[in-house]
Amino acid sequence: MFTSGRIISFDIPSAKPSGTAANGINDSGQIVGTYVGSDGNFHGFIREGSTFTKIDCQGAINTIAWGINAKGQIAGNCDNATGLQGFVASRTLLKRP
Repeated sequence: MFTSGRIISFDIPSAKPSGTAANGINDSGQIVGTYVGSDGNFHGFIREGSTFTKIDCQGAINTIAWGINAKGQIAGNCDNATGLQGFVASRTLLKRP
């Protein structure tokens, strides 16, 4: 990540060494990408500030997040028993009682 004239690198805490790849960023600074987990599979992620959230398609072996738009919609693909499929994911806020 290039900010304030400096390049800043980061790794997902649970990723294998050198197993994190940032693939997209939006104007809000949300970063999406992929990492190789301890299970050897690819998992998508979104980084918001210093918080990382894993993105996995349900039942998928591998998930890759390729990009994020200004609305926070994430585009990517997942590999499951039926083959490779694309996805678009939107984040939603949950109301707490």
